[in-house]
Amino acid sequence: MEMAGGGDCCGHDLVMELEKNAADANARLATRFVRMTIDLGGTGVELRHHIETQLSAYGEPLRWAITSVDGAMAHVEAVVTVVVGAQP
Repeated sequence: MEMAGGGDCCGHDLVMELEKNAADANARLATRFVRMTIDLGGTGVELRHHIETQLSAYGEPLRWAITSVDGAMAHVEAVVTVVVGAQP
């Protein structure tokens, strides 16, 4: 099952990252709120891929939405998860 914002229903990539860092007692999961503006060029599939690629710089996207459109620009709000406090 795939979620609207991408990824699978169980956050498989995120679970793998947590398991990888499980030995580190300081590792924990945190969420971040992200706002960004992107160009609306391309098809729907290309736009989705572009948004998810841009969001991945901030963490693993949990959910995102285009909240407004201004000409050729879209305003996106998202919640991403990150593992903090893990040893590199």
